[in-house]
Amino acid sequence: MIAPERVERIALRVLQVGLPVVFLTPLIYIGETTFPFVVGKVWSFRLLVDLLLPFYVLLVAVAPRYRPRKEPLLIAVGAYMGVLLISAAFGVDPWRSLWSNHERMTGVVAMLHYAAFFLMAATVYRTRREWRMVLLASLGASAIMTVLALWERGHTGFMANTSGRPWATLGNTIYLANYLLFHLYFIAILVVRKSLPPSVRVLLVVLGIAEGIVLLFTQTRGTLLAIIVTGLALLSWLAVREKRYRKTGISLLLAAIIALGVLYANRTHPAVLGIPGFGRLLTTTLSEGGGLRTRFIAWEIALEGFKEKPVVGWGPENFYYVFNAHYNPESYRFGQYETWFDRPHNTLLDVLATTGAVGAAAYLALFVAAFWTLERKIRAGETPKWEGILTGGMLIAYVLQNLTVFDSHTSYLYFFLLLAMIAARPLPEAAPGRALGGAALGAVGAVSAAVGITLAVWLAAVPYQANRYGLLGTSALRLYGDLAQGMAWYDRAIALPTQHRVDLRADGAREVLTAAASSPGTDAGRAALDWAVRRVEENRAGRKDVYDALLLGQIYITRMGFDPTAAQRARTVLEEAQALSPKRQQVTFALVQLALLEGRAADAVALLEASLADEERVRDVHWNLAIAYQAAGNAAGAARAVTRARELGYPWTRGDDLVAAIQIYQQAGQPASALPLAEGLVQAFPKAGNARMLLAEVLFGMGEYERARSEAERARQLDPTLNEAVVLFLSRIP
Repeated sequence: MIAPERVERIALRVLQVGLPVVFLTPLIYIGETTFPFVVGKVWSFRLLVDLLLPFYVLLVAVAPRYRPRKEPLLIAVGAYMGVLLISAAFGVDPWRSLWSNHERMTGVVAMLHYAAFFLMAATVYRTRREWRMVLLASLGASAIMTVLALWERGHTGFMANTSGRPWATLGNTIYLANYLLFHLYFIAILVVRKSLPPSVRVLLVVLGIAEGIVLLFTQTRGTLLAIIVTGLALLSWLAVREKRYRKTGISLLLAAIIALGVLYANRTHPAVLGIPGFGRLLTTTLSEGGGLRTRFIAWEIALEGFKEKPVVGWGPENFYYVFNAHYNPESYRFGQYETWFDRPHNTLLDVLATTGAVGAAAYLALFVAAFWTLERKIRAGETPKWEGILTGGMLIAYVLQNLTVFDSHTSYLYFFLLLAMIAARPLPEAAPGRALGGAALGAVGAVSAAVGITLAVWLAAVPYQANRYGLLGTSALRLYGDLAQGMAWYDRAIALPTQHRVDLRADGAREVLTAAASSPGTDAGRAALDWAVRRVEENRAGRKDVYDALLLGQIYITRMGFDPTAAQRARTVLEEAQALSPKRQQVTFALVQLALLEGRAADAVALLEASLADEERVRDVHWNLAIAYQAAGNAAGAARAVTRARELGYPWTRGDDLVAAIQIYQQAGQPASALPLAEGLVQAFPKAGNARMLLAEVLFGMGEYERARSEAERARQLDPTLNEAVVLFLSRIP
């Protein structure tokens, strides 16, 4: 039997060495997974935490002084985890609350892992020297991240990034900015401590400069604004509260205000616009379209969701349902991508909507407890005043940044690390409680090891395999159009006992529908669509989701050519989708498609006119209305709808759309309106004889006979099969 003292030493050493390994998880990129920037990081973090937990259990079993004490911050973290579980249990989709989806992977189970990481770090790192080594380990990983970001800056396409704004291995410039913000804080407190050799401090300053430059390159307005506001707040505090440094604080505050004022006054000057980050920040306006307006819409929806379920909310990770239920049709003005929000891009509003007033109170209690602990440690002399001020500033900057973004694995990791650093207290000489030994210790060790290994396999290894199979299925369908192989890979993925079967079923059904849409009536196409129906119905058996109903409706529409019951089934599920998200244009478009296929053009027109009553400025609705008017025989109405779609900037990216728009104008007797579109069609397809022929028809309608004759002759040269049509056309020209 191993002596308890040895068990303590081994467990403590494993934890102290093993916990910093999690700082490598932000660097993980696994290209053979569906979301290479996300899933590998979360799986590896869960794996490490689950494998380290048995050692933590052994440590607190044999050494009572390492057991958590009733500190406010530990209580606050525990209370917040409890509220998340309660909210998940009473939410609209408990499974999604627990596991999130495989794009985010930040559900309650993930939060429990971050809480476990917090507890272990706050327990095993007690001295300032130990925490210094922890921060240096993280800064070592951040140096690698910084080098990757600088390399990416000069090599477009590295890490699949063509935006010009680096994201390194994090896949999002906002995530990288948040990551660097934490590490700039780590550098600041290590330099202020002056406990490191001068050479190391110089290296840290150099790293800080490099990370600051990369942060500016990300051009993340929320992070930059958070740094500015926090800096001004700290300087104001210095000027008001610290008599010794009052003059310095006032001078620096005035200098900062003047510099910001000069930059803002000259915000349109090329020199200012050329400053990375600042140019984008200073030219931001509240009326700016796209990103800002869609976020305002999401914030409004979050407040509506809170009003509907104010106590414990809709459940963690369930803002997706809030957004669909209160969908604002204005979102479609900025593209389809802006119509499927699963986060309101504001952490406080997300917490409020998904966990209600109880969850919001518990979340705010984390910060109250953190500030209270900081104040107490400063008064007790455990934390130097300057370090406490910088730590408080980091908490403020984190909150300010999260007013415009949402948390990811990386930000959660470092937020809970920061809380652990605040919560850590000197180790007591003795603590109440009895140490385990003998058979009891062996039983605890065996059980905790079994649980840890089981969790590691179930939460990391198996999901990785399933995700990999899903990606292989997608590749088979997209790259090779192999329906049988694609479904086989997805079947293997779904058969595994993973937490994200819902996502795999939905992904597989969507990919199969796309691949089978070109040949739905073949035996292979029918079998594939049957498979897709089964998979979506399996999802619908456990939840009511507008996406599932919309996807199933689209599958049934595709089956209408060979399935006499498909139309009625499509109508039923699409009406269910409309009930779940009454103003969503995608559902309207599917219902319109169904109506036109059934010859109910008047119903299609009515649906689209009702959608325009909700939001008139959506160009896609006007274009679809033009098609519906044309089918209904209303040529003038169709032409008006095309004109309005053009005014709103409808992107004529498909040749078929351009041809249809030209024909609508021709039928309405408006060839002059059709001319720019016909000329655009020729420019897009300069070697297409049919495009030249259509332009000739438009010119003929305008009375420009010579140009019409020339275009017709050119059409015949490009495509000799048009000879007969050209001869007939030329005979009509006076």
